[in-house]
Amino acid sequence: MDYVEETNALCTAIYASLIHAGAELRELESENEGDEEIMRSGKYSSEGKAEIQNEITARKRVIEEKKRTLAQSIEAQIDKYVTTCTPVLSPKEITDDAQLLTCGVKLTAKEIGTLLDRNKGNYTMETILLRYAEENGLQIPDLRAKYKTAFIMEEVNQTAKGERERLKYAMNHLGAKNWRSVINQFYGVANHA
Repeated sequence: MDYVEETNALCTAIYASLIHAGAELRELESENEGDEEIMRSGKYSSEGKAEIQNEITARKRVIEEKKRTLAQSIEAQIDKYVTTCTPVLSPKEITDDAQLLTCGVKLTAKEIGTLLDRNKGNYTMETILLRYAEENGLQIPDLRAKYKTAFIMEEVNQTAKGERERLKYAMNHLGAKNWRSVINQFYGVANHA
């Protein structure tokens, strides 16, 4: 699992889904806008206006259903991303170094640093050692930079939360006249006319 690749893949997939759905929804919204303009023109009888209004209402239901389906699909993508990127503690990865944490000797920050270096990349041991350091108030410089594996979950959860917030906001703009520029702005994509 490569966290950076998974994150890029998630953002790309969500962006593509929003762009595809946005185009469909804009088309439906344009039809509704055209029909509303026809109704305001005064060229139709009450029955004609009622028929047009029924078409508008039916399209609005389709729009809402497409948005609901899209949101569910993107939420599922985000959930899959979190599951894929979630490192799992494994008893098989516990090394003999863990015995030092329970033998009754209080380890220093330097000793924990040495153990972390020896177990670098082993998520289970990094987690155990970092929790020991935290519980014992040990300050180890540059933890986040040196032991990224142990901090992945925090970043994964922040990414997932950010995508969920963008999705919620995007749903309010899909189908609107400015939908594409809003989505592009969210994802840092240049707007092209």
